[in-house]
Amino acid sequence: MREGNDHWGEMIFPGVYMIQRSTGTPMTSGTAQPDNPVNLELVHLEIDETEKYIELLKKSNHEIAAYLMEQKERRSTEEEGGGAAASMIALSDGGVEEEDDEAVFREALEENVLVIARKKRELAQLRALIEGQRCGCSCAHSKSVDPQSIAAPNDESRIAL
Repeated sequence: MREGNDHWGEMIFPGVYMIQRSTGTPMTSGTAQPDNPVNLELVHLEIDETEKYIELLKKSNHEIAAYLMEQKERRSTEEEGGGAAASMIALSDGGVEEEDDEAVFREALEENVLVIARKKRELAQLRALIEGQRCGCSCAHSKSVDPQSIAAPNDESRIAL
């Protein structure tokens, strides 16, 4: 019954073929497969967690920047006042090196900036997953409800029977 119509797919009704794509695997295709539906609730939860994580990183960066500014101001006042002894740390090879907290904090600041950029890309991808979808949780985020529109009708708007 399938005389050379293999490229059309499986015939489900006379003259009606189910076209099956073979150009991508579920792992490489960019769309969700019907047997693996996207759980929108989990996606929304992941979006919320990612937004909170980004905010925490931004707050951390703000605190680190404030600390670095404070250290810079303190160092400039110490240099004007005659200087103070630098704290020294012992290295594993037996040597001694000046402790540089500021370098560690600057590295953390740079790393946080990279993590924030990566998390923002992830957030954009998650939002793209739910962009066309509508469910109760996404509608709650996208529109506000006017409490007067839900209220019971007043006497003037009631229909008299």
